[in-house]
Formats: sequence, C-alpha cells, structure tokens
Amino acid sequence: MSAPRRYLGLDLGGTKIAALVLGDDLRIVADSTLPTPRDEGPEAVLARCAEMATALAARAGPLHGVGLGFAGLVDPSHGVVRSSVILPDFDGLPVAARLRAALDLPVTLDNDATAAGYGEWVALGSPAALDLVLLTVGTGVGGALVLGGRVHRGATGTAGEICHTTLDWKGERCACGSWGCVNGLASGPSIAARATRRAPGEPAPPLEEVAGLARSGDERALAAIAEGAEALGAAVANLVNLLAPDRVSLCGGVLGLGDDYLERVRDSARRRSLREPFEHVVIERARHGARAGAFGAACLARDAAPL
Repeated sequence: MSAPRRYLGLDLGGTKIAALVLGDDLRIVADSTLPTPRDEGPEAVLARCAEMATALAARAGPLHGVGLGFAGLVDPSHGVVRSSVILPDFDGLPVAARLRAALDLPVTLDNDATAAGYGEWVALGSPAALDLVLLTVGTGVGGALVLGGRVHRGATGTAGEICHTTLDWKGERCACGSWGCVNGLASGPSIAARATRRAPGEPAPPLEEVAGLARSGDERALAAIAEGAEALGAAVANLVNLLAPDRVSLCGGVLGLGDDYLERVRDSARRRSLREPFEHVVIERARHGARAGAFGAACLARDAAPL
C-alpha cells in the first residue's frame, strides 16, 4: 500500500502567510500562520515560506507538491509575479522557481484569490455547472470567478480583480493609479484608517483593535465597519447584476469583524441588486474561512501533481 500523498498550500498576503498540508482525501493534516516579513523584502518572505514548508513537513510527513497563492497579478504558466501593490519589489520575480529550488518540490503559483476560489469550488464538491464568485477581503480585496465549473481567467489571465474596480469615480486616489477603488473603501486597512482617523500614509491599526473598539461601543469604529460593509455590498451587487452567479463566497480577515458585518454586506447588496439575480444568489462565508486561500493553493498543487 502506497504512502498517503501530502500537498502544501501557502497563502501569501500582505500581513500574514497561512499554510496548511492537505491529503489526497482533502483532509487538512496540519496548518500554521506567521506574519509576512514584507518590509524585509522578497528574499525574506520566500525564506519564511520555505521555513514554514519544512516545519509542516516535519509534522505531516513528506510533501509531494506546493501551491502558492500570491497577493498580486501572476503568470501561472511561468510561475512569475507580474505586479503587486500589496507586496512590493516582487515584480518579475520567478517565485515558483525560487521555492522549487529551496524545497526540491514542484511548485504551482497562482493569484491568492484565484486559489481561494478554486478551493471553494472543490470544497463545494466541484459541481460542473456552478457559477461562483469568491472575494477575499483583507489587506486588499481580491476576486476569483468560477463560471460553469471552470476558473475564468479572461484573455489576459487577470479576470476577477474586483479590488481595482471603481465604486466612487470622484473618490480618493488608489495605489493602482485610479480613483475610488473597492480596495480603498472596503479593505481592512481602509476600515481601520477611518475608524481611527489616521493621517494619509500613517500605518493603520490592526483590525483586531478596530473590532475591540466596536465591541466597546466606539461610534467611529462602528461607523467605519458599517461603511466598509456598505462598500463591499455595493461591489457584490455589481457582480450579482453583471454575472447572476449561484454563489458569492467571502473570506479574509475583515470577515472576522463578525456576523453583523456579513449581514450589512448582504443588506447593501440587496438594496443595489436587481431582484431576480439577488433572489437566486447565496452570499455566504467561504467553507474554509481564513484558510480558504491556503486550502485552494494545496488543491492546485494536488491537481498539478503527476499521477
């Protein structure tokens, strides 16, 4: 009887790296989360990914492949990062080759939201006809499309980038160069900055601090969370009206703000959506919550591995 095969999934975000080991039976064998050493540069970030892989392999057994979901635009076929406004200095870096050399394992690279969306589709049973939108709401707002049971990448491989679509064409300038983007209105840092009235360029507090202020009744924090939910709901409504999907699944650190946040998102989407597609769509948390990206990355590694 052959030994069970294990696959590592890494979800590389702006503030943390989530990792897990997945078996062929889709059971999570081990997991861990560590801060992203973003300010130390790409080499330090990739070294941490390699360290996490080694530590998890020691706990779960030998690995047969690695999947990496990256917070930015990537070229999956060549394993190269195209660009990222969240993780600086990665542009053009052959991330898959670097990790492959460090771990001596095959590495599959994809966008973090695409990985999470694929993992959500797998977690739902891989239905062949499902139209699914997945949104990751954390340091940034990422999106993935699974249409007719297949990941939809578009002509340039960048489909699903809800983050830099415009909600307020007269709004504030975004790091991408546009104005009034979803990212600047609904992401974790934007909510935290409004909750504490941070000056432009000043680091925003962690969302845990904002959530604590809200629980204590702080009106500014409550208003910032409500505004973030309203903005995300407007983005969801645009997707519902445009695509009429079966499901919109949400994951990421901002979902940790509580069930009330999710209900506000649903209510905002309801008020802005056409009745027919809204009555059909299910808006819910992703099956694997904060581990959705790492789970999906491990699924990509599993499906890319030779039989």
